[in-house]
Amino acid sequence: MLELVLLLGYVATLMAVARQAFTRPRGTYWRSAASVAGVAAAAGAIWQLASPSNEAGFGFFVIWCALVALTLIGAFVASLAATARYIIDASGGARA
Repeated sequence: MLELVLLLGYVATLMAVARQAFTRPRGTYWRSAASVAGVAAAAGAIWQLASPSNEAGFGFFVIWCALVALTLIGAFVASLAATARYIIDASGGARA
């Protein structure tokens, strides 16, 4: 049940990201790249700070990969939404 709640929360977040990128596409690509880099750096820093003797091991590496993958999916969705907006604006402008 908790997995379903987390999945629904993530899908709702992806929808919000797509809406935000579609309504305001300016700077979406840079913000997406910065968010992926920020999540990767923050998770890596937490990994190092949580285990100074480097005993966090493979488990946290898997968590780190999952966080980065989820952030990459969000960045990809935002970039697709912004690209769709640019295409729609360009095609509408060409007809007028």
